Amino acid sequence: HYPFPERLASAQISWNALPAMMDFCADVFGEYPFVDEKYGHTMFIINGGMEHQCNTSYGRGITNGQHTYDYIVQHELAHQYFGDAVTLETWPDIWLNEGFASYAEALWFEHLNGFDAYRNYMVSPTNNGVTDPSGPVYNPENLFNNNTVYNKGAWLLHILRGAVRDDSLFFAMLRAYYQNHLYSTATTAEFLSDVSGTAGFDVTPFLYPYLYLINRPHYRVSFGTGTVDGALRTVARIRQVQIDPDTTFHTRLDLAFAAPTDTTVSVINSQWQERYYFTFGWAPDSLRVDPDDWVLKELATESLPVT
Repeated sequence: HYPFPERLASAQISWNALPAMMDFCADVFGEYPFVDEKYGHTMFIINGGMEHQCNTSYGRGITNGQHTYDYIVQHELAHQYFGDAVTLETWPDIWLNEGFASYAEALWFEHLNGFDAYRNYMVSPTNNGVTDPSGPVYNPENLFNNNTVYNKGAWLLHILRGAVRDDSLFFAMLRAYYQNHLYSTATTAEFLSDVSGTAGFDVTPFLYPYLYLINRPHYRVSFGTGTVDGALRTVARIRQVQIDPDTTFHTRLDLAFAAPTDTTVSVINSQWQERYYFTFGWAPDSLRVDPDDWVLKELATESLPVT
């Protein structure tokens, strides 16, 4: 590490999580890609970081003798994998650099503090939260737009993890993409092909509208229970009401019904209006849609019409 002399004591604290972060990334993504060389930081005046291969430029002002900016240390370390060892083929693919590094921030905090910390990091406006208008993520108007490229790019991976719902498989998908393009370049199309090949199904529908279109699905949700042919059945209706008439989102949604028994079922939603029928043998009194926030969405409830 190369801090300014007057910042040495601060740097020794602000950068001391790096060995643990390197161990973590090696476990998740594979061995540090330049393991026969080095990794460190060189302090510079401008705040922020820049992921030069093997040696990140790191801001004097954010080297404050605390761990306030650990997320930046992790972000730039993740770039050694996604950005340096595997870099984008063309500028429209910039999310393959920045979205991956931003997502790695959330993974680090999940590693330290569990799933709730990870989820909170993804939805927090000060971390990976996304506001609309956002997108498209691929070929964005502003290549380094924090909201669309960094945050929504990270959400693409979060949504993919939620669609797969098998962490062993999900991280195997990321590692396959990484290994297929190690010390070379990659495109968004190649990423989709690589992860689909490992998953065993085409993941493109889950990511396509977030990648190539704008904003997020707007859901209107209602539910009710009644007797149908002598059986007590529950129906959940989900409508997509976003303004763009050409954009429907293909998502995996958890429906969490509660009282007198808590039951969660998972459905695929891809149409403007869909109904899902269940025979629980009891009448739920509440419904939460996507309670763990695997999907970037806007959600409201409405009354269920006669069904």
